[in-house]
Amino acid sequence: MNFLALETWFTSLQRQLSIRQHRNLIILHGELSWSQPCVENVIAVYQKKENAKKLAKICIWGNDFSIPKPLHNKGSLVNKVQNYRHHLGTENDLVIYADADFHPDAFAALSGTLTAGGLFIWVCPPHLTNNLDNLFLKRIWHKAQQNNYVYILSADQQQLPKLCVEPILKESELASEQLNDDCKTLEQQQAVAAIEKVATGHRKRPLVLTADRGRGKSSALAIAVAKRLQNKKFEEGQNIIVSASHIDALGVFFKQLQISCPEGRYHQNAFSYQHHLVEFIAVDVLLREKPTASLLLIDEAAAIPVYILSQLLDHYHRVVYSSTQHGYEGAGRGFAVKFKQILHKKTPNFKQLHLHQPIRWAANDPLETFVFDAFLFNGVDDHSFVSSDINDKVCLDSLEMSQINQQQLIESESLLQQVFAVLVTAHYQTTPSDLKLILNNPSVRLFVCRCGERVVAVALTLLEGNVSGQDVVDVAQAKRRLKNQFLPQSLFLHNHCQQAFEYRYLRVMRIAVLPGFQQQGIGTQLLTNIYQYGEQNNIDMLGTSFGANDSLLSFWFAAGYRILRLGFTTDKASGEHSALCILPLNKHGSALVEQLQSQFYRSFLYLLTEQYQQVSSLVVREIIRQWPIDLLPAITSEDLKTTDDYTQKKSLFDACIYSLHLQLVHEIVLMTANSAIKSNTEIIQGNSSLIDLLIKRILQKHPVDSLCTQYGLTGKKQVNQMLIDGVKQYFQNVSLK
Repeated sequence: MNFLALETWFTSLQRQLSIRQHRNLIILHGELSWSQPCVENVIAVYQKKENAKKLAKICIWGNDFSIPKPLHNKGSLVNKVQNYRHHLGTENDLVIYADADFHPDAFAALSGTLTAGGLFIWVCPPHLTNNLDNLFLKRIWHKAQQNNYVYILSADQQQLPKLCVEPILKESELASEQLNDDCKTLEQQQAVAAIEKVATGHRKRPLVLTADRGRGKSSALAIAVAKRLQNKKFEEGQNIIVSASHIDALGVFFKQLQISCPEGRYHQNAFSYQHHLVEFIAVDVLLREKPTASLLLIDEAAAIPVYILSQLLDHYHRVVYSSTQHGYEGAGRGFAVKFKQILHKKTPNFKQLHLHQPIRWAANDPLETFVFDAFLFNGVDDHSFVSSDINDKVCLDSLEMSQINQQQLIESESLLQQVFAVLVTAHYQTTPSDLKLILNNPSVRLFVCRCGERVVAVALTLLEGNVSGQDVVDVAQAKRRLKNQFLPQSLFLHNHCQQAFEYRYLRVMRIAVLPGFQQQGIGTQLLTNIYQYGEQNNIDMLGTSFGANDSLLSFWFAAGYRILRLGFTTDKASGEHSALCILPLNKHGSALVEQLQSQFYRSFLYLLTEQYQQVSSLVVREIIRQWPIDLLPAITSEDLKTTDDYTQKKSLFDACIYSLHLQLVHEIVLMTANSAIKSNTEIIQGNSSLIDLLIKRILQKHPVDSLCTQYGLTGKKQVNQMLIDGVKQYFQNVSLK
């Protein structure tokens, strides 16, 4: 291939894209020895002064490409990205994607950073597309070949592809003098006004701002904040909090804030202007410390579990939830459908606004169209998920459970779209990597529930275990971590179970039910189907791992799963500790689970005072409720007398803490186990703060000043009186062992 002609071709394409404000995908299908100089030609085009008023921003992802030496001398803005998530919130003129393993999350995410006129170069060696077992890439490759706007270049190509020539769409645009501030579109201007309304209007009227990537929602947040900071009416200092799953996701926000408020200063995740402050605070800190704020902005809200957003809604009354509709930060549709149901109940006057018009590129962008199609971002419309027929008894009575395989998904694009749409809609952690896993991993077992021809629920599971030899030795010596062996590896490393790899597991990775079909027992039916599969295929144990909250724990415990581990660290996005739960299917598995469960509960109370001190009291209560009665620590008559002395104020709290500690554990277990005390269970549910106070003070050893802040109490004396009231109310069911 003539490289001079290639450079001319790239120059023409880049000029055309700049005029149209579009972006394109170019696939270099050949060995690196050929594709490397091709990429250098592209870089040369973007570095020429006549094509750019400033140095081009170039992003390189993957290890299959080396940065050309001339770039080091030119001072070009080249960024060799290691963690693609840290590149979110930035903008690039050229993206070079050269990853032998093809990380789909990185592909999708980095495509969203590319600005109008940019090229996304995929360095694709032939062995990737020649691997017939790689069903995921086989599908991507087929999509690329069928797309007239994706240009595929190869070393043996005689002629360069003919560029698509179409008339430029003349869209009705708002005259620039009609746009206020730094807004680029009328929609963005409307979003700014809506954000301002949240800050100045009635309380408890949150705004949900959604958009696909590149629509200017993060900039709209920043423009609205800048207007508020510069408004002379606000003489008192404004304390505005902005949160997201990671500080790096707020790059565009703080960049725009600096542009719209140039006199301000950004330093260490905070922006200050005069006596005002705009500060980034992580979600887990927000939940724990609940700092005051005149306005709370949550960007990329879909990356944060819905129940966390709900808790923030209870405390903060002026909130804007902004989120990408599709993508890799979280399941936009799960956020859009599920969280809005909560908003309708808690704040029925909430507002919602969706931005359609792109800002970073023009409408009908070829690259965005390809990414949406290839990674199934084009899900079914939200309304179909909550259509009026979902409660039709005939439909619910005709539910069909079945197992499907990867070949069926490849042969039916419609089935694949439905399965993935359910996962994206109902599970916040679903990403394009899950699509790759579903299609490529031979250990995947997929279970679906259909209502007629429509998939309404999906369970994604993975076979694990039955590993021996050098692999186990390497894990034991900390030389490596095994892929697709989460359950046995976790039990081996964290539960000190030396024989963990000898068992066969089926891990439930995702279980998702469309929002309109939830609370109908469909998830439980899917688990029953999985249980039957495990029994029929000599599986020793079913298992799962998830961010622990009381509702999820209750679901899995009701299905018979037993907790064997609670992680020490919290997830940065959700603030939850990870729980590992197992359900044995035979005597072989039951013996191990009983042993590990005993070990877990032996250490649980001890860890509550430090490692688990910040775990939600609801989670602590749910875990203790499952405590096997025969493993409960013994209570003596002296313990009962000590508790009685405390309630009569004959003894101080510190002198009675151990006996109170033992008896509280028994009471929580008995409130569930003994049907004769149903009335007490109802009392707890109606007055949860009191039992939670007992858990936090007696079991988790929360300091008095912290409890005063959490419960609005005046001091140690009032805390102690509430503890005494709680003990009198709940401590009445224990019998001596």
